[in-house]
Amino acid sequence: MGAGGAQGTLCLGGTIGRQVGGVILQAGPSGQVTAPAHLSMLPTPLGPVAAMPGEEWNFAYWYRDANPGVTSNFSSGVSVRLQ
Repeated sequence: MGAGGAQGTLCLGGTIGRQVGGVILQAGPSGQVTAPAHLSMLPTPLGPVAAMPGEEWNFAYWYRDANPGVTSNFSSGVSVRLQ
């Protein structure tokens, strides 16, 4: 069982920030959703920070799922290196 009863496994390490609140996004017919990352205000445990050139940031998305019952799941991780 994953976090909060989710189906998937959430693998985390290092300093973790999370975006909480705001708008709940709805996936389109293809099952995809776009969640913008504001590079001047990335969440960290000590508050938002601006991303700097040369840094690498990793992201994952926790979403509602109905497979087969109503639950939640996690996206694959995405790594972004700023230039």
